[in-house]
Amino acid sequence: MPLEHLTTTSGIGAPKHRCTVACRTGTGESRAQRGAAEYGHNGVPTKRLLLGRGGLLVLLARTNTLVRLGILLALSVLGAYIKLGPSSIAFDAMAGFVAALLMGPAAGALICGLGHVAVAAVTGFPLTLPFHLASAAAMAGVGCLGGLAARRFGLVAGAAVLVVANGILAPALLALLPNPLGLGLFAALALPLTVAAGANAAVALLVVLGLRRAGVEG
Repeated sequence: MPLEHLTTTSGIGAPKHRCTVACRTGTGESRAQRGAAEYGHNGVPTKRLLLGRGGLLVLLARTNTLVRLGILLALSVLGAYIKLGPSSIAFDAMAGFVAALLMGPAAGALICGLGHVAVAAVTGFPLTLPFHLASAAAMAGVGCLGGLAARRFGLVAGAAVLVVANGILAPALLALLPNPLGLGLFAALALPLTVAAGANAAVALLVVLGLRRAGVEG
């Protein structure tokens, strides 16, 4: 087995000099250096993240995908006018949930995030613009989690993750941010958001099942 690193010591085992010896590949790179080029900070291969199925570059490079994203974003804006409760709770998440279940985590994050910005703009950003931008980031995370769960465990599991993440996790995190209600924001939003997320996820699941029966895949 080739030796990649050579360390000399002085004193009581204290490292004095460290050098990297080229291995059989002739690159002279350490394993950590080679790994950094292949993997992102979260351990996901960079090539898969950008070019794999549902990856960002592949998603944006496909014309039919761009058309679908545009339609879903438009539906998200329209859904903002169908209110399910107080403030900015509406049917805007349905299109984002469809994107997550049908097209994957990248599309789900994009449409869920932009969809929240759209519905908050319709209502005049009632909880201030910075807070709604944070909410949009949280919704992007919701869409990503739902898309990952759907891809790994199936549509029903993905829909369930969307409901829990949207109704419980997102308001719990947002309640920690400065807002007019403080920690009481979670108590005020958890139940209506969970109900709204359930309605959005149920409709999204039916839409995706119908699209797949018609031969439309992500």
